[in-house]
Order: sequence, then structure tokens, then C-alpha cells
Amino acid sequence: MKQAKRYDRLNLRLIESQSSDAFAIAGGHLLITRGLLKTCESEAALVGVLAHELSHLDRGHLIIPLKQLKLARQPISFQKSMMWINLVTRPLRPEQEREADSDATEWMMAVGYSPRELASLLNRWDQQQQQTMPWMQFIPGFVKTHPNPGKRSRDVLLAADKLKLKFPEATYVGAQNLRQLTPKAKPQLP
Repeated sequence: MKQAKRYDRLNLRLIESQSSDAFAIAGGHLLITRGLLKTCESEAALVGVLAHELSHLDRGHLIIPLKQLKLARQPISFQKSMMWINLVTRPLRPEQEREADSDATEWMMAVGYSPRELASLLNRWDQQQQQTMPWMQFIPGFVKTHPNPGKRSRDVLLAADKLKLKFPEATYVGAQNLRQLTPKAKPQLP
């Protein structure tokens, strides 16, 4: 991370939800759902998701909307009200998601994980979305927060191909490790 000094401590929380999701919150907080742990088929896929969320923190993607909140304190004009609506409905942009995927791919490979596992997970999410929410394909691009389905996994694979000479040892998957590391019982909260 380029801004690692900004995050000398990260706070990782597991949310008891069957949805498959992860979030980064400004200040160094990472939230993952139990459903995500079930969806990840390998340690590498989970590392990829966490690296993606860390990239949002590192690049300041989550700080930009906070800075834009200053708009609420200023007199309202049409332009400012449109910016406010866009901020509330779309806190992250497809280009920021692509940057986070790119960083995740490189960071995974730098520590020996196969980014193909992240691409596979993204592909499964896309297929699930197409089955459960087919109407999403009709949402205009200027409203979307993520790149079009299928594109993210292809972009991860393309980035991995470009980096394979730099990181030839990036092949670790860890499917068995994830099953051993993922707790079966609900954790006791303090």
C-alpha cells in the first residue's frame, strides 16, 4: 500500500449475513460477511477480496465522498444538488472498482497468490447476479457502481498475464487452508 502509514492498524469484522459481500470504511475498517466466506472457494479468492477493499482505502476512494459532503453546507444550486444525488446513490465508480481490482491482482501476485481465484470469484458473482437480478443489465452505465459483468474477471486475468513474468511464483490457491481457517461456529463477541 502506498498509504500504509495512514493505516497503521486495520479493523477486520465478520458480519453474520448470508449475502456475499465485503466493504471498506474510511479509517481502516474492513467488513466481510459470512456469506463471502462460503462463496470463496480458496484462500487466494479471500485474499483477493481483502486486497481489493484495501485498495479502496489506499487510493482514498472512500475519502473523496467525505470531502464532497461539504456540498451539503453550501447554498444549493442545480449542479451541486446533482452532485449530492450522485454522491449518495453512487459512492464508488466503475473506474475506482477497476483500480481496486488491478491493485488486488498485483498485491496478490506479489505475495504468491493466484489472481485466477479472484477472477473465478468475480465470474461466479456475475453469474449469480444475472440469475437473481437480470434487470441489472438494463441500468444505464452512468448509474452503475461496478464495471459490466464479465469485464472485471477478464481484466483481472489480463493484468495477471502482464504481471506473470514479474511474479512467476504467484500460483498459490489454498483451497484446503480456507476450509481449515474458516470457523464453523459463530464467534463469541466481547
